[in-house]
Amino acid sequence: MENRMTAGPLSLELPSGWEPGPGIAGTDAIALAPADSAGGFRPNLVVNSEPFSGSTAKLSTVVLATHQVTMSDYHLIDVEAWDGLASEGRRFEFMHRQGGLLLHCIQYTASLNGLATHVTFSCAEDQLARWDAALLECAETIGASA
Repeated sequence: MENRMTAGPLSLELPSGWEPGPGIAGTDAIALAPADSAGGFRPNLVVNSEPFSGSTAKLSTVVLATHQVTMSDYHLIDVEAWDGLASEGRRFEFMHRQGGLLLHCIQYTASLNGLATHVTFSCAEDQLARWDAALLECAETIGASA
């Protein structure tokens, strides 16, 4: 990977072939997987951050509650400690429905310098096998921007 992206307080290496996406209010950055010739769901990565001064436990509770309230057919698969960015962070894996699609998402969340930071990978459920290794490699490069 040699496609470094800086987004708000974070930087990371994008998977090979991924490109910056459109700017959308409320996000620090979006990256998109190569377009599928069949026109299917385009896997993406969204980085966002917002002010937050609480503990990691409180942040985890807020994130989980937000998922449950805002997502259709939400199903939590796993929650793990994540130490890639800070000594305390969380990795959430979940599925939800958006329109007619079942999406598989992996979100890395941590508190950094007074901000709640989130990196969320989303793909259609049937695309996970194709992107899983690249997303894991990308997640290992998440760091604070200089």
